[in-house]
Amino acid sequence: MEYNNLVHISTGTFRNVTGGSQIFLNGNSLRNIPSRAFQGGNTHIINLEENKISFIHKDAFVALDSIHILRLANNRFTEVPILNNNLDTIDLSWNYLTSLEGGQPPSVKTLIVNRNNIQRISKIVFAYMSSLEML
Repeated sequence: MEYNNLVHISTGTFRNVTGGSQIFLNGNSLRNIPSRAFQGGNTHIINLEENKISFIHKDAFVALDSIHILRLANNRFTEVPILNNNLDTIDLSWNYLTSLEGGQPPSVKTLIVNRNNIQRISKIVFAYMSSLEML
């Protein structure tokens, strides 16, 4: 589904995608990701790079058993989305972030925020990210 003109996905669109799947929706025109858009199964990679996303519902991925890598680079985020998941890597490079405020899952090992305009980092941002290995 890469580089199409996809503008909307609904709750349950990616239900029960199994078998260590990889979902590539990069290069589309998505603007938001609704609650429970992805449900059931184990997904290794979800690539949402190069869209127009500015909002992800905090429960967009909550019904997934696990996600290892979530790629959100080259979108329109002005703040880091709060996600309720077990994630290893989140890539938020090339967005419009101006601060890091916290709220990421403690399972995050790699947080990529290159090429933003970050001017402020809250002192609690890393307090709960006990698994963080690379920033």
